[in-house]
Amino acid sequence: MNLFKTYSKFKDEQESLYLLGYFSDEITVPLIELSHTNNHNFSKISKRLSFLTTETFQNIVRHGHTEIENVKKIKFGMFSFSTTADSIILTTVNQITNIKARKLDLELKELNSLNSVELKSKYIDILTNSDRTENGGAGIGFISILRKTKGKIDYRIKKIDNNISNFLFQSNL
Repeated sequence: MNLFKTYSKFKDEQESLYLLGYFSDEITVPLIELSHTNNHNFSKISKRLSFLTTETFQNIVRHGHTEIENVKKIKFGMFSFSTTADSIILTTVNQITNIKARKLDLELKELNSLNSVELKSKYIDILTNSDRTENGGAGIGFISILRKTKGKIDYRIKKIDNNISNFLFQSNL
């Protein structure tokens, strides 16, 4: 790997943190604390940043796929946190099953098509009328992320084989 190319690729970022490895719930709290320490210039959005960090980790840990047998809450993935002059960018990449990938693609396309009023209505409807999902949540994670960030949800799904896809998710503050 040419480190000079890597360095120049990220030269516009003021601060960056890239993690690649196995994720579990235990890593979330230290990462939130680290983001607070390094981003004193963004104190107005620290609650939002904490929420988004938590949600992005939950997406990896609760919805990701792992090849390790008997391990439900430890998943392999990538997390990055970077700041530029005008935004904070959180990015995750993890594996999901192709069945989940198809459902997720439809869900995210629908959410990206909604305006803020429709999004709020869907959020309230799910909170008041839905049961818990198989992973324990109400299914409002992406809606909440979309409501707290600017722009649409940026994501990509790339099929690896007949069973697994890579899922890239990015949110901007």
